Amino acid sequence: MRIPMQHKTILWFALVSSGLLSFGNTARCVDLPPFDTPTKLQLSGSWSNVTIKLVLPGSSNPPVKCTVEEIPAQRAVFKVIPRPPSPYWNEFSIIAVHEPHSGKNCLIAADHTFYALDKSGMTGYTVFTSGIYWLPSYLEVADAESNMPVAIAKFVKEFDGRKLNDGLLEERRVRLGFQKVSPLFYGLEKPVGGAKRVDMKIEAFEITDGVLRVDLRNPFTKAPASFWIEPQQRKIIKSVVDGQEMNVNTRNQPWADPLVQ
Repeated sequence: MRIPMQHKTILWFALVSSGLLSFGNTARCVDLPPFDTPTKLQLSGSWSNVTIKLVLPGSSNPPVKCTVEEIPAQRAVFKVIPRPPSPYWNEFSIIAVHEPHSGKNCLIAADHTFYALDKSGMTGYTVFTSGIYWLPSYLEVADAESNMPVAIAKFVKEFDGRKLNDGLLEERRVRLGFQKVSPLFYGLEKPVGGAKRVDMKIEAFEITDGVLRVDLRNPFTKAPASFWIEPQQRKIIKSVVDGQEMNVNTRNQPWADPLVQ
């Protein structure tokens, strides 16, 4: 969709008001001020049982299909003592999971959309309307060396508020936005400026040859979208929305034009 230059500024502010311009299609760094206060972690409440989605990546050579499993885990909330100054976080949700394929006990941030396993370990991915971010595990211990209670104790001993906040800072370095690689107004209830942002439906995700594909659908317009992401490059490399491939390198505007073949 080509927009006359005189209208682009108005549309830009319309998208800002809709909350769709948080991230680009290439990760950027967001820095926080220094945090050097000594802290420790304290369990808040008790551990609870949860189930997570674990993606086992596929490959084209040799041909291996990507699969998604549901595996049990335990979830808990840890507080940072003493409370760190703003804007640092003082509470963290953690899951402890025994990963059956590698045989490791993993401590990683809770509540991700899905988790993936590769040679480097376990990574959690969160997909939302505006984009995607990911974060590797905080701690992984071979089961032969440690049972889960010992792994949890090791995590509490070795991690503190500084290390966990550093992890969240890393997460903000790898946030990628979908709007920059989507048509104008794709993430809204209807194609007009000022329309409400929608919660996109996540239909599927898979990793093959190191490339993550996420399939979404706008629940109001029913238009599907697929995004191909290279986590190592921290970049969205392909976008197909409602059957149309988009130019992920579109310049000078906060949305993508159709790719001209």
